[in-house]
Amino acid sequence: MDGLGRLLAGDPDPDIRIQAATSLGRADRAEAVELLRSRLPMESNARVVDALVIGLAQLKQPVTDPATCRTLVERMWETGAAAQVFECWRAAAAPDTLIEAALTAPPTLRALALHALGETLQPEPRQLMVTRPITPPAPAPMPGATSGQMRAAQMTARRPETQRIQRPSMDAATRMKLLASATETLSKAGAVSSSTTWTTREALWDLAEHKTAVAVQAADRIRGVL
Repeated sequence: MDGLGRLLAGDPDPDIRIQAATSLGRADRAEAVELLRSRLPMESNARVVDALVIGLAQLKQPVTDPATCRTLVERMWETGAAAQVFECWRAAAAPDTLIEAALTAPPTLRALALHALGETLQPEPRQLMVTRPITPPAPAPMPGATSGQMRAAQMTARRPETQRIQRPSMDAATRMKLLASATETLSKAGAVSSSTTWTTREALWDLAEHKTAVAVQAADRIRGVL
């Protein structure tokens, strides 16, 4: 356990730190939880942060402080890995705060916030009860992580069937700003994860209210090739 802790804290290779975090996530020991938690505030590599969050979820010790959860999502790479901590933050966030994140946050949080807001525009009962988990395509393989670990971390994002969400107020001007934010994020394809791109595409379609003309008009403003 101490050896894994040293690798997690001091190895300069992010892949080695990912492997150490993944191994700790499989260890059913309190020391593993402490090692993962202690590394979270200091880790600078987004993919390693993903592995730390997944490891804590595997140990059934996820981060539960909403403010910390938001900070983590801002520092993560894959939307699937970030889904649980996003829902932790979203449950306590005011609707206007969710809109602010969708307009100004770093790409991973922005994509998830856009996706969440897009879902609120859909017909009942989806706008009141979210029963569909966010399940983007499988991210690039994480060294040492099993498919079961990644799937388990994603599935923790599913809300209970009875949990209701507060629908934000969204006028036409706000929706246009959100569409512009989605196109800005999609223009960063290659600099963001494939799951962030996928999640944002879903959000754009929802924010366009499934209207092809609106979606195409927004897509025409995307810079670069998707």
